[in-house]
Amino acid sequence: DTILSKSKEIFRAEKMSPFLYDSIVGEMTRDTFLLRSYVISTHLARYKNDRMGIMIPALASTSLLLYGTMLSGKLPVLLNWTV
Repeated sequence: DTILSKSKEIFRAEKMSPFLYDSIVGEMTRDTFLLRSYVISTHLARYKNDRMGIMIPALASTSLLLYGTMLSGKLPVLLNWTV
C-alpha cells in the first residue's frame, strides 16, 4: 500500500466527514478535498518536470496543492518562505 492508495481508501469510507478548515476556504469535507485535488492534479500533470515547488504556509490550499501534486505523479518540493 502507498500513502495515496491508503488515503483514497479512507477518504472514500468517510467522504462526508469534515476534514479541513481555514479562514479563506472554510470547511471542506474529505469528498470535496479529494475532488479539488484531482482537478489540481490534472493541471499539474501538464508540466514536464517531475518535481513541483510548493510554498508551505499553513493554508488549506497548500494541502490541496501537496496532495494534487502527488496525484499527478510528481514529487512535491516544499519551500519554507520564513527562512
